[in-house]
Amino acid sequence: MDRQYTISFFSIEKGKNLSMPPIAVQLYSVREQLAGDFEGTLRRIAAMGYAGVEFAGMYGDSPSSAFALCRELGLQIPAAHFNFNADDADAQIAQLASSGVSTLICAWLPPQRFETLESVRQVAQELNVMNEKARAHGLRFAYHNHDFEFTERAGVGIPHDVLRELTDTAVAFELDIYWIKVAGLDPAAVIGQVGNRAPLLHVKDGSGARDAMLPLGQGIIDIAGAVRAGSAAEWLVVELDATQGDMMNAIEESLRYLKALG
Repeated sequence: MDRQYTISFFSIEKGKNLSMPPIAVQLYSVREQLAGDFEGTLRRIAAMGYAGVEFAGMYGDSPSSAFALCRELGLQIPAAHFNFNADDADAQIAQLASSGVSTLICAWLPPQRFETLESVRQVAQELNVMNEKARAHGLRFAYHNHDFEFTERAGVGIPHDVLRELTDTAVAFELDIYWIKVAGLDPAAVIGQVGNRAPLLHVKDGSGARDAMLPLGQGIIDIAGAVRAGSAAEWLVVELDATQGDMMNAIEESLRYLKALG
């Protein structure tokens, strides 16, 4: 972790010092704004005080120009989501490796792939293969969850548990605390179980149901508890899939909330 971005804060409620990792925003949150004004949106994100951005296939005119703009603005790129089943997956990996991205993330697989033990085993095998490809380019590979990977199924158990058991220990996990809560589990407990295989946390808030999300601190998610449990987290990544208000204001309020914790 780059220590220049490490913030210590004191939790009165818990009575102990905590370490706040640097904070990025997942650009999927502002996909509509990026489509209208890519450069202006990134400049506003940098001005808010975000330390980094996590890409999700949106690069404006080109990936090279997007990465150059991030360097100009002082925005790190800790990770990027990509479709590892795409025909050009290998080319994507090579391109991202040259950009300064450190972690390559599989953002989503269809829910039906987690219905049977055989299918989950196949997913684990595919993740292991992609991990080897990423490592060949000097990248870490991680998998990002939704709720269905944490929904217990007969004959399977909790699919995410099976994935962790069957994947190489070098395969990391970007834990999305909101979707873990939607699945009915405690995000802090899950983060503790995954331990040092969870270097990235997606932090988001809301009602705990499948609806529009809220700026951090305005919903039911125990954000502080999740951060506290994520002692191995290198980055916190703010993401709102959708919100009823202004998205740019929502991500700015979320950043302000994280900085004010404690």
